[in-house]
Amino acid sequence: MNTTFSKSELLTLSGWTAADVADIINKRLTTGLSCITSAQYAFLYMTIAEMDATIYTTLEEILRFAIPAIRIPKWSNVSRTVTRNLLKKEKITEEIISAAGKSQTQKFIGKACNALGINKLSLESPCSSSLTNSATVEAFHEICVYKNKNNYCWGVVCAWMKKLIPEEMQFKCTPDKMKYLHQKVNTLYQCFMKNRKTEDLQEFKNTNFLKFINSTTKASRILTAEEKQNNELAKTCLKLVGDQKQNFQEINCLMEEKAILREMIHEQNKQINLNEAKLTKQKLQIHDLKGQKQENETLKAEIKEKQQIENRKQENIILNRENKIVNDELNSLQNKNKKVITKDPDSRRYTDDLRTCIFELQGIDVPSNKISNVIRSVSDNIFHSSVDLPCRSTVLNICDEAHIVAKQQISETLANSENFDFFSDGTGRDGKKILDMRIHTKKSTLSLGYKVIAKEDSETVANVIKDTLQESASYQNVNVQKFLLSLSAMMSDRSSVMKKTNQIIDEWRSSELSQQLNEVENNSEPAAVRLIRTASEILGPRGDEKNGVRQQWLAFMHDKKKSSKIINYRGNRFNNLFTGAVSIVYHQHDVIDFLSNYFETPNLKLQSVLADISCEGVMSQVAAIAMASVLIAEPYWNLINSNEKYVDLYKFVRPLQSKLAEWKINCDEMFDRNMKPLFENYPHVTDEIVLNAAMCFPNVKSNLNKICEAMLQKLRGSLKTT
Repeated sequence: MNTTFSKSELLTLSGWTAADVADIINKRLTTGLSCITSAQYAFLYMTIAEMDATIYTTLEEILRFAIPAIRIPKWSNVSRTVTRNLLKKEKITEEIISAAGKSQTQKFIGKACNALGINKLSLESPCSSSLTNSATVEAFHEICVYKNKNNYCWGVVCAWMKKLIPEEMQFKCTPDKMKYLHQKVNTLYQCFMKNRKTEDLQEFKNTNFLKFINSTTKASRILTAEEKQNNELAKTCLKLVGDQKQNFQEINCLMEEKAILREMIHEQNKQINLNEAKLTKQKLQIHDLKGQKQENETLKAEIKEKQQIENRKQENIILNRENKIVNDELNSLQNKNKKVITKDPDSRRYTDDLRTCIFELQGIDVPSNKISNVIRSVSDNIFHSSVDLPCRSTVLNICDEAHIVAKQQISETLANSENFDFFSDGTGRDGKKILDMRIHTKKSTLSLGYKVIAKEDSETVANVIKDTLQESASYQNVNVQKFLLSLSAMMSDRSSVMKKTNQIIDEWRSSELSQQLNEVENNSEPAAVRLIRTASEILGPRGDEKNGVRQQWLAFMHDKKKSSKIINYRGNRFNNLFTGAVSIVYHQHDVIDFLSNYFETPNLKLQSVLADISCEGVMSQVAAIAMASVLIAEPYWNLINSNEKYVDLYKFVRPLQSKLAEWKINCDEMFDRNMKPLFENYPHVTDEIVLNAAMCFPNVKSNLNKICEAMLQKLRGSLKTT
């Protein structure tokens, strides 16, 4: 093979290593090759030539093992093509031989062929017996489909059928005839399937193929023995001519190979001369290296000394690291005994830093009952410090303070805004309807939170908007009319189908802005009872959500380091009035301070409470009710909640009746701190705050006389009915 490349250059261009080539030649490959390039073919050719083996036979044997799916080419043509590519130095790394494809390795042709024992091997090798009597139309159709899938030509199908059917068949086997028969079979298949003649189609598939051929062709003349012999001689002559032509081609190929070998010998001689020149040059380099050896010895000594210095530096670095680790451990041990301060030592109130931490953890959806555990885990594992943390209820109270602060901020923003827009967006989650509300001002956009609603209709959405604006107005102690004047626009995701919402809000806005503030009308309720009820509603639990200021009151009392005693006035217990009076006496000055100094524009209910609690006449009545609560109502409540039998209550009611008869005339005994208990087994507890207040206010005794007289009348009426 004539080439301008050396064997080592071809090895480099092939992308193989010497080990790869050895595995290919010795048939030790574990993974087959997919193709052979021009450079790889030339390298294998030169290697086999050096082995003094038959080149093409050995090459075919090697490549059959390396590429199992190879389609054997004509080797002389391949050698000629590779030589031309190498001489022109083009297409050197392009494929010259490749696998025939997955379809070439497929041996199975079809069910009918499989039943007859016809497969890829039987088609491509001579048959031992004829299948004339057993071959069917369906088998022929499967062979044609196999031809189309694997890109064979009709001439190949013709050759296959000549092997399967003897020469005595009554038609001339040509590629065009095979194609015609295939089209005829397909047409009949489609006709049967279109007319849904399944049984006829199956009968046609099982028809003998030779019988089908005879039905589509004319009967041919039977050849004589002499004609058959002449045909055999003609075939033999043609074969000899073909063999002679192939021999000539092989001779030409050998001559080309001889020329290539001459070129290779010339190249090898050049390479030998180059190697000799390199050897001379290397000898000179060795001589120079011997001269440099002495210098290297000196350099080695210097390098050794420098290495010792570097080793000492590394030892110092290691010692410093160890010292740092020891210091970190000491700091860790010191931090273990260090306690983080989370409470003010004077007020015992949790610090603002801890409160802020709790706010932020709840803001990222950490459950309230897990917040303390999260803070403790971080403190123990990262800061190695112990920390005093609040319980779950305290965490919830701190979170409530955060909610109040957030609502206060929104309310303050609305109060200070000239104009704001209101947005609402409805969604569903876990089968619930949720309404998301936001306000937008010139400076910011704030969320009003989420409201769970029963249904998302116009009236419900309008009522939620009303309640939200009224609640925000109550936090600033201003009328909702101020917010309605600043409301400039409303937007909703359902505005196109819920137009009535805007209509309801517009009507409410017009009504509120046109309404004039009216004074509280007088009614038949006594002033003292009104004060106890209204104060409990605005300051007590479960009170007036619209006008009440329960959260602000609790924050005010917390700052004063006091607890609120204001009760829940709801319910039908008879002692609510008496217990409420005691709480009003306790917090009189606190309520006056709270309502006077912490609200610029209190609503009418707050103004009413402030006016009543500042009035001595009203407070005189409240103090009288509080005295009756301490000395009469509470002991009586303890009596009826005891285990005393109903039939024995007369033992207690009779002394009560006699005492009330005395006290309606003169109640000085009730102001004696050493007064004998009304019920010996259920004594009262003297309350100094209530007693001192009763002694300070005027007309308390006269009010007590009236209360005792009313109680006596009620008691007598009950005794008559029993």
